[in-house]
Amino acid sequence: MRVLVTAALPSLLHPLVPLAWALRTAGHEVRVVGRPEVARAARTAGLVGVEAGDELTGAPWTAPGAAEAAAADPVVWTAGEPARAARVLAAHLPLLDHLTDDGVLEGVVTAARDWRPELVLWDAHALGGPVAARAVGAAQVRVLSGPDHWGRLVGSAVGGAEDGPDPLSAHLTARADRHGVACGTGRPVLGDATVDPLPGCLQHTQGLDHRPVRPVPYDGPAVFPAWLRKEPRRPRLLVTLGEPGLPAAPAAAGDPGPGVTVADVFAAVDALDVEVVATMDTGRIPPGTRIPHQVRLLDRLPAHLPLPYCAAVVHDGAPETLVTAALSGVPQLAIPGPRWGTAGVIDAVERAGAGLAADPAALGDQLTRLLEDPRLRSGAARLKEETAAGPSPRELVPGLEELAAGAAGRSADPSTPRPTTVTKGVRAA
Repeated sequence: MRVLVTAALPSLLHPLVPLAWALRTAGHEVRVVGRPEVARAARTAGLVGVEAGDELTGAPWTAPGAAEAAAADPVVWTAGEPARAARVLAAHLPLLDHLTDDGVLEGVVTAARDWRPELVLWDAHALGGPVAARAVGAAQVRVLSGPDHWGRLVGSAVGGAEDGPDPLSAHLTARADRHGVACGTGRPVLGDATVDPLPGCLQHTQGLDHRPVRPVPYDGPAVFPAWLRKEPRRPRLLVTLGEPGLPAAPAAAGDPGPGVTVADVFAAVDALDVEVVATMDTGRIPPGTRIPHQVRLLDRLPAHLPLPYCAAVVHDGAPETLVTAALSGVPQLAIPGPRWGTAGVIDAVERAGAGLAADPAALGDQLTRLLEDPRLRSGAARLKEETAAGPSPRELVPGLEELAAGAAGRSADPSTPRPTTVTKGVRAA
C-alpha cells in the first residue's frame, strides 16, 4: 500500500511520525509531502520527503488573519450556538490558507496524482490532505496534534444537520474546485477517520470514526544528556515555555489570561528548594530577567527525555507537552501561551486532577502544591494510565489497511487526468 503523509509544519508532522514508522515497518511505502522544511523533517525522521510549494515565510501565528483567529478562540463557544461556531470557523480560514497556500495545495495534489497513494494521512491543519485524497480516490485519515477544534466547531456550526453547510468545508471545496478537484458532498475537513493521540479528557468523538492511539513522543533527533541519570539531591522541576512573555489570552475570547511571564516563573522557583531544568530559546528571554542559581538553562531538549526524571512540569499549554507529561505521570502547572486553544487544554488537565492552571498571585504556592500534594500525584497517575491505555500505532495499521481497501473502488476525481510528468513545484527531498 502506498501512503501519502502531509503536514503544515514540521512540529505538526511529529505526531504522524510514529504512525508512519508503523506503516513502513509493516511493509507499506510512505512518502511525506509538504513544504521544504516539512520534507527535511521527514528525512530526519528516516522517511522519504517530497517538497511541495515554498518555505513558510514568517511565524504562522503572525500571519495575516492570525490575530483575528486568536481572538476567536475555538474553545470559547458552547454547543447549540451554530452562528457563533460558524463565525469562529470563518475567522480561522485566513490562517489555514496561509499554512496551506495555493503553491502547497497544488504541490500536494500533484504528488498524489503522480504517485497514486491508496491512503492519505494528514495533520488537521494541512488542508491539502483531503483534497489530494479526493483527487486520487484514496482513503483519508486526519491525525490530531491537539484537541479536535474543527470537529467540534463543524458539528456545532451545522446545528446537528448531517448535510448542512459549514464554513470550513465550503471554503475547502471552493479551493479544491479552483485546483481542478471536485470534493463532492460530505465533510472533507473531517476525513474518513480521525486518529487521536490525546488523553480521553481532551477527546471529541461525536459523529466521527474516532480511533484513539497511544501517543509515542517524538520531537526530532535528540541526545540524552548523561547528567539526567544522576539522582537529584532536590526535587527536579521541568520548565518548558515556548514564548518569553507568555501573553495573556485575548480579552475578546472571554478570558483576560493570567499574565504570567518567564521572570515570574523564575522568581517563584528561586524561593523553592528545587533543581530546575528550563528549556526555551534563550534569545527570547527578556533582558534583565534574573535566572536563579538552581536553574539549568537549555536551548532545546525534547520534553520526553527529562520528564521521567522530574517531579513536576511547568509548561505553556502546548498539547504535545501535556501529552508527554501525561505519559510520564507527573503533575503539571500550565500557563496559557500565545496559541489559541491552550486555555481549554489547561482546563481539562485541572478537571482531571492532574495539574493546575497558573495563578500569578499564588505562583509560588502552586509550585509547592505541584511538588507536594499527593492528590495531584494521584491525578497525574490516573491520567498516565488513561493516556497509555490506547492501542499502539502498530495496532492501528490493520484498521487503516481495511479503510484503504474499502476506498479502493472509490472513483478518483475525473476532472483532471493523471499527468505523465511531475510538474514544477514538486521536488524530491
